[in-house]
Amino acid sequence: MKRLCVVLVATVAAISLVMTAGCGQAAPASSPTKVAEPTKAAASAPTAAPAAGAKPTEAPAKTVDFPAKGRPITIICPMPAGGAMDVAARVVAAGMEKELGVPVQVKNNAGAGGQVGLTELVNSKADGYTISAMALPATIVMYLDPDRKAAFTRTDFVPLGLDNAEPVVVAVPNNSPYKTIQDLVAAAKAKPGQVKASVSGVLVVPHLGSLDFMRATDTKFALVHFDGGPPAVTAMLGGHTELDFEFTGSLWPAIQGGNARVLAVLDKEPYKPLPGVPTAESQGIKSYMTVARGYVAPKGTPKEVADILSGTLKKIVTSPEYAKKLEELGMQAKYMDPAQMADFWASQESQVKPLIEVAKAQAAKS
Repeated sequence: MKRLCVVLVATVAAISLVMTAGCGQAAPASSPTKVAEPTKAAASAPTAAPAAGAKPTEAPAKTVDFPAKGRPITIICPMPAGGAMDVAARVVAAGMEKELGVPVQVKNNAGAGGQVGLTELVNSKADGYTISAMALPATIVMYLDPDRKAAFTRTDFVPLGLDNAEPVVVAVPNNSPYKTIQDLVAAAKAKPGQVKASVSGVLVVPHLGSLDFMRATDTKFALVHFDGGPPAVTAMLGGHTELDFEFTGSLWPAIQGGNARVLAVLDKEPYKPLPGVPTAESQGIKSYMTVARGYVAPKGTPKEVADILSGTLKKIVTSPEYAKKLEELGMQAKYMDPAQMADFWASQESQVKPLIEVAKAQAAKS
């Protein structure tokens, strides 16, 4: 277990260091969209080996008839409606409608911690009209775990860019007897394996966060796995579990409504959307877990089309309006261009691979 968590901490530290930082339909564009110039790759993650040949192809900009007038673009959200990924995808969809002048719809296709939706993407036509939201390191676990029998690997996706990063938090109902993280740890130590905790899947980032938290505090919770954030939050608020290892975006309505409280943020730095909420580290608990979310197209998508999509995504995500909108939803915008995302993804893959069997064994014992 110690081996698992030491590597998990290194993985999350890499994530934290590398990251920086309504849908009204607009009128259809009257002329073809010009390809955006690809950005140059910045330095890769501190834990990654120097990237070779990772820069985007420096070719002259071309003009292609994409998106065609009136033809909609679909963003697959492989997690349930109302969760953090879904919330961000709908903000991106609204921005794309405005920038590209065509309808952009979000289609939820949840299941298997996101694997169902990503499988739909890789089986879609590679023409730019179907893309998908995704998360790291969760996507990596899907195809590196042989038991998952994933129909894809990293090479089946075309990175379009990362748009936000979000740490796992430890939350309880507002009427919980646990007023501090120390109260919760004390209860877990007094009743090993009896305090029930919601997590939004098996081997997804909140689950990995719960394992790291138990390692750091020498505790054992009774983990209850759900398919996505919303049902995990609902279970906690309904009294079926006593706490939730979750993302702020999924908890936001409950936090804003005064129904949930966050006891700790599993990151090295305070989380801007939660002013005044301390990190676990500041409370003497060295536990860290963060997700990086972004967008991908299926393998074979023409470069000119991918450039248009990635350029549009960059314009949306780096705008003050996007940052403000995500803050209102309890989230924080952080951008990586396609080349940075590709380098980061590769570095994460090499770190996650040795964790799979250890994490699965720990999950089976939880």
